[in-house]
Amino acid sequence: MDKPIFAKRLVERRNLKSFTQQKVADLTGLSRARLNNYEQGIREPDIDTTIKLADFFGCTTDYLLGKVDQPYITTMESGVRNMEYKRQRELGNNVPFEKSDATSHKPAPPQLSSDELELIEKYRRMKDEDKDTLHKVANHISPDEQAAVVGK
Repeated sequence: MDKPIFAKRLVERRNLKSFTQQKVADLTGLSRARLNNYEQGIREPDIDTTIKLADFFGCTTDYLLGKVDQPYITTMESGVRNMEYKRQRELGNNVPFEKSDATSHKPAPPQLSSDELELIEKYRRMKDEDKDTLHKVANHISPDEQAAVVGK
């Protein structure tokens, strides 16, 4: 019997980050046994846990549940929030998940293209020293040099 789509996608997202079940459990506050049950399709998480896992993996709940095929959160604000959450958790800081404020009247942040989303995923997998090098290059290249690099 095939695993439910949620189980398959949860394993996919964890493997994409090269995390063990224990690492995900430690970073999310879930037990490893509970996470294993979700990945094996033995149990299904409640809505709060589904949201927590989607936030942690930087994808939408709709993606984890199999409603859409695009895994990424598509706003700059959400992506930055998830990256900062991950960074803080990796530093050992116990940062609670923030609830979205659906009643906020802030203008929507710009949508990220698939190329931008791909770069974010690659950045997330980089070693810290490589990230530092990338930041140094990005902060010291002039707009004219940037245009020359991309051929514009």
